[in-house]
Order: sequence, then C-alpha cells, then structure tokens
Amino acid sequence: MYLRHLAPALVAVVTFSGVATASPFVSPEIAVDEGVNARFTRNTSTQAGFDGNGVLHLAYWIGGDETNVANPSYVIYRNYTVGDGWADAVIVDESFNSSDDRLGGRQPSLAIAGNDDVWIAWHDYRHVNPGSNSIDNIEIYIDRLPSGGSEFSGNVRLTETTAPHSGDNGYSPQIAIDGDGRVHVVWHDFTINPDISDIYYRVSDTSGIFPEESIASHRLTDLDDRGGAGSAPSFTLPAIALGNDGTLVTAWGTGTGGAAPMRIARIDGVTPPVTGTEVSPSAGSFFDPPRLVASPTGGIWLVYTDRQTNPLGEITLRFMAEGESTFGSPTVVASSGGMTTNQPTIQVDGDGIVHLVHRQLAGQTHLYYLTYDPVADVVSPAVQITESTSNWVHPALVLDGDDHPWLLFEEDLGTSNGRIWMARPAVATAVEDWLFYQ
Repeated sequence: MYLRHLAPALVAVVTFSGVATASPFVSPEIAVDEGVNARFTRNTSTQAGFDGNGVLHLAYWIGGDETNVANPSYVIYRNYTVGDGWADAVIVDESFNSSDDRLGGRQPSLAIAGNDDVWIAWHDYRHVNPGSNSIDNIEIYIDRLPSGGSEFSGNVRLTETTAPHSGDNGYSPQIAIDGDGRVHVVWHDFTINPDISDIYYRVSDTSGIFPEESIASHRLTDLDDRGGAGSAPSFTLPAIALGNDGTLVTAWGTGTGGAAPMRIARIDGVTPPVTGTEVSPSAGSFFDPPRLVASPTGGIWLVYTDRQTNPLGEITLRFMAEGESTFGSPTVVASSGGMTTNQPTIQVDGDGIVHLVHRQLAGQTHLYYLTYDPVADVVSPAVQITESTSNWVHPALVLDGDDHPWLLFEEDLGTSNGRIWMARPAVATAVEDWLFYQ
C-alpha cells in the first residue's frame, strides 16, 4: 500500500584471521515485495540509517529502465521498528508535469540529522520535455521528514538549469548532514556540456534552507581542467562523507562504463574548481562507484573495487585520518579467488571496527560479510549471508545503536520486477530485549 503525503601506492599487508566466524545475521527475509521493480541506488552508503530512537529509515525507488509518462517511477520511503515491523510505504516525490502526468524520481539518497529529521534527495523527471524521450531537464530535488512526523515537508528543487542544449541533466545526488544541521549535497550534472558531466555541490544553512544561487556557483569540477570539450571524460556518481572534525570529502568515478579512474578531493574550505587526486586508474566504475563513510572514532574510510591488478576485482579500503587531506595506502580485504567481486558497502562501529559486505559472482551470486580491525590489521573470515541463488545486488549495510549490523539488499528479477530483502542481526537488540521483558 502506498500513501501519498502532501505538503598508486603499496598495498598494505594484512592478517586474515583463521578463526571460524558465525553469521551475525538471521536468515534474510523479504522487506519489499509488491510485484513491482523495487531498486536501490548504485551507491548504497546513504540508502538507509537508524535514528536515535532505534527506527530504521529506508529510501528506494520503483521503476524500469526508462522513466516517462508511460513508465513512471517513484521515490519511496519506509521505516521499520522492532515489534511493529515495516510501516506503509510513502511516495516522496511529487513528480507531475504541467499536464498533471506522473513522471517520477530515481536514485534516492537518505541521511538522518542530529535531531532525527530524515532527508532524502533524488533526481527527478517532472521538468523534462515530453518530446525528448525524457532525457533533458532532469533536476535534483530534496525533501525532509521531521523527526517523529508522518508527512514530508514538501519537495524542494535544488537545480534549475538554463542551458541552451537539451542534455542539461543532474543525476544521482548523495547527501551528508553536519552537526549544525547543514545539509551537504553532491551530484553529477551535464548543464555545461551535454556529453561531459562535472561534479556539483550545494549546502544549506543550519535550518536546512538552501539559499537562492545559480547552478554555476555549485560547480565543483571544471571539464576545461581535464582537456575541455571533445576530450575531457565525464566525472560521475560522487560519494560524500563528513568527518567529526568537519572534514568534507567527495570521491567520484570517470565516464559511464566499467573500470575507469577514480578521484577524491577534500572540499571543506576549498574554492572551486577542484581537480581531485587520482586514487586508482580502475576503481571508478559507473556500475560500482566508490563509497565513503565517516568513522565515529574520527577520520573517513574509502572503499572501492579495484581492478588494476585483478580484473575480477579486489575490495580495497583506504583511511584518511583527522587533520589529513589524503588517504593512506590501500588495504585489500577481499580478493576475487577466481570470482567476480564487487559492490562493497561498509559501516564503522564505535570501536573503529570496519564492517563490510560485498558481492561475489561465479555461476552463483552471493553476499558476504567480514570485519576489519585497523589497529590489529586483521580481516575476519568472510561469511556467506544469502542462502539461495539469485541476482543479489547493491547491498546496504547499517549499524544500529548497539553497533549490530543490519543488511538490506536488492534482488534483481529483471527489468520489470525486483525485491528488497533484509537480514536482521542474530544478536538481540536492546529494543528486542525490552519487548521480551514486557
């Protein structure tokens, strides 16, 4: 049921623990199965999160390979509480054109503020030209669900391009929120050139209001710095993370294909344009972009699939300590073993331990969980999470208030159908303990 609401370095040598590890999850269960094509974004670092009351918030989208009047899409929000389960789904985007035809949004990103407000950003098709096959004037939107509320505040348009060409599209926003309530948004946009995208960045004030500014003022990179029209590659699918000390980092890929260069840049206090630093010549895949996560103990982690030495992929971590502007040496925590290895997702607990889930494919596709202790330099044995064979994709890992891992992931059943699954922690949460006591 849907409710519409109004208003290049040496690789670090690590130790792989030989101790057998039990799965931290119970058997996965279907979370979204409505006979529709429920889908996650390619970068799932901001797909879901817990608030201070232990409520799990989730954003996803429904749609096919194209979004147009005949095939609309939907940005969806749901929440989950222990004991009550999943609440009804809410359509977030108010995406209708001037003829009142639904078009829709795609690729949502979710972040939770310190006051437990939930923010969701996405790219939206409501302004496209009906005769353009719906591939022009795609704009970035954002909305806010107040803490404890049941209705979103109202869609806010973040981009309004006036480009003379028809390819002026913004795609795939990612968001982060600082301790003062400012909402930071990055995305890639073709407003300058219909064939070459740059990275863009906006930030709200402390009340979450975005000031009136031209899209030109949000341009973070400049295609002229990398060869200009006709030769510059597109910069695409940026990730974002905000450290405890205010360090703001973005990482992005190159082009719209497979293995390609990946770059990172620290952008707090920096005057654009930035060029970024190449981290790997083969880790910037459009289908498997880099992810960034801030550590609660300080610093920022970068995770990506590196295909430089192994075309099947190696899951690689790098860490930027507080006060630094560059990431340290790469640490490979999962190699292919003859299987295609990709789509890592990470979170970091209060002890600084990195929790990681990734995907492996060799005839059968499965998701695997492991941990990495950066102090001891120890990687735990990988544990298989999925129990049956299917096309499991885009895992999203989140930690609850007790640092127990929860896993959400997509089952790709083709262009017209898909489901979202959830694996809850095997260890009882504090809320479950309280319910049992009651």
